[in-house]
Amino acid sequence: MNAFGLPTLFPDVLSIVSHKHRKYETEEWRVFTPRHIPEDTSMGHLTFALKYEGIELGIFKKLFEVIPQEELAKRIQQEPTDQYNRRIWFLYEWLMDAQLNIPDLATEKLSQ
Repeated sequence: MNAFGLPTLFPDVLSIVSHKHRKYETEEWRVFTPRHIPEDTSMGHLTFALKYEGIELGIFKKLFEVIPQEELAKRIQQEPTDQYNRRIWFLYEWLMDAQLNIPDLATEKLSQ
C-alpha cells in the first residue's frame, strides 16, 4: 500500500516472501518461499493477493482508484480467460461501477 500512498489499515496477518525455502505462518506473518515472489506490477501484486491473502474489498477499491484503467485492461486482455485476471476484471467493474474497455468473452471460449 505504501507504493501507492494509500491510507489503509494493515491486515491482521501480513505476507512476506523469504529467501528460505520454507512456507509457514505465525499469528502475525504468512511467510512464503522465493517461488511465490509476485511480478513487480500492479497486476502481479493483485494476483498474489487473490491467490494467498484473500479479498479485502476496501483495499481493492482504493487500488482501483489509482491504477490506470488502461493498464488493467491491457493486462487482462493478454490472458482474458486466466482465473485471476477474470476475478480482477469482475472486481474492478463491480467496485468501480464502470466497465473496462474489454470485449466480453464468448461462451464457446469459456467452455474450451
